[in-house]
Amino acid sequence: MGNQSTTTRTGVPPAEGQPVIRASQGLLEALAVIDVEGWDSEAATALLAYIRNDLVRPLTIDIGLRGGAASQAEATAWEAAWLKLCDPHLRSSRSPWGVIWQTARRAVLGEILAARWGTDWRRAWEHDAEERAGRRARPISLEPLLRDGIEPGTPESAREGTRPTPVSSALDLAAGALANSGWSTTKARRSSPRSRRWMKH
Repeated sequence: MGNQSTTTRTGVPPAEGQPVIRASQGLLEALAVIDVEGWDSEAATALLAYIRNDLVRPLTIDIGLRGGAASQAEATAWEAAWLKLCDPHLRSSRSPWGVIWQTARRAVLGEILAARWGTDWRRAWEHDAEERAGRRARPISLEPLLRDGIEPGTPESAREGTRPTPVSSALDLAAGALANSGWSTTKARRSSPRSRRWMKH
């Protein structure tokens, strides 16, 4: 009796027990228990811990994310996987683990696209598809402009008759956001020791 391992009645271990075995039947049995006992049950804890530690986290690393970006993508993918686990249609899938993996992978890639587009990851997928179809262009990055020593126009330059451009307007907004976050106005507008104002057109 002392040598017996502790498992639930479906063979899915509690959080501190044996590792979850990635097999379709085991997942479906675990979900059946969770349907009865809820997401606060030991079976749910074990399943969610396994998905985060053994599926989602290695996925973010394989894709190449590190640091804060990896943590954010991991949290997003874990949430997406949990929502998919709650989907009744998963029970009739021929490969439920494959569905979970694809869901997590799409969420991780969506976080990368969200950073590119500056929006949530679901909307970023739509923008990316529109860009590939030639219907939308990705927003210009400010970093190359700042590295070249270009800084946003000042109120003085506006009074001098300089017409704002889309890029200068974007830089003004970025500088304003930094200033609102606690940066000094001068520091927020400074791009490099050789910074200069926008050329007048």
